[in-house]
Amino acid sequence: MRQLSAAGQLQWGTARAAKQDISVARDFLRHLSERGKPPSQCGQADIDHWLATGPTTRSMARTFVRWAVRNRHLPRLEFPYRKAATRPVLDQNERLRLLRETVENQDRPLHHRAAAVLLLLYAQPLTRIAGMRHDQISRTEDGETVVVLDDQPVPVPHPFDDILQQHLAARPNMNAAANRASPWLFPGYRPGQHLHPGHLMTKLRESGIHLLGARNAALRALVLLMPPPVAAQALGYSTKITEQHAKQAGNTWATYASYRRR
Repeated sequence: MRQLSAAGQLQWGTARAAKQDISVARDFLRHLSERGKPPSQCGQADIDHWLATGPTTRSMARTFVRWAVRNRHLPRLEFPYRKAATRPVLDQNERLRLLRETVENQDRPLHHRAAAVLLLLYAQPLTRIAGMRHDQISRTEDGETVVVLDDQPVPVPHPFDDILQQHLAARPNMNAAANRASPWLFPGYRPGQHLHPGHLMTKLRESGIHLLGARNAALRALVLLMPPPVAAQALGYSTKITEQHAKQAGNTWATYASYRRR
């Protein structure tokens, strides 16, 4: 994290995950203390009890336990790796309802609606949305609005193009003299910085959007419309991720070669 910070590449999500790892490690040590065990006397039964009697977030202590074992602060123990049983995915009808509300509910701040469009249409994580630059959205000579999410422009259908164009024309937090030339699509409250992802997360959750479920639903819908490699290139995802979603959606694009020839 120090190296990323020095290079100006430390992301909010990385720091947040590290904080949570530390918090869970602290709770694990408190758990041992309550059982009358110093770390050097921790046994496999203590690990199993820790995992069986609390929330799934307790599995995040694995990072700390592996480090402690490697550095001989704990005996050699097994700490299983937890895999999520399912991916939360919104029903397609629910996703469409949220998109309709995004268009129709003009009482919501415009920049919240623009962020919702990028999440619900293009499966973009809010950490990535918050860091987008305003020149990633433009209008072609034909009057079509496009957004560049990776390395190629993706068309924005109507009426969502109007929301993005209106947001571009009235970006928030632009009144400060130091912020008038802000390159960010979502300028932050501090001059020169983009809006904090946590702000967007809170506001979209308050509007009733299940963030991860909405993103997975959007990605699943998109890989049903195009081959996973094309979706990956257009949306800024790895091909492995888009292929997993295509498989879970029941579409493996086995006819991709013939599709390309046509």
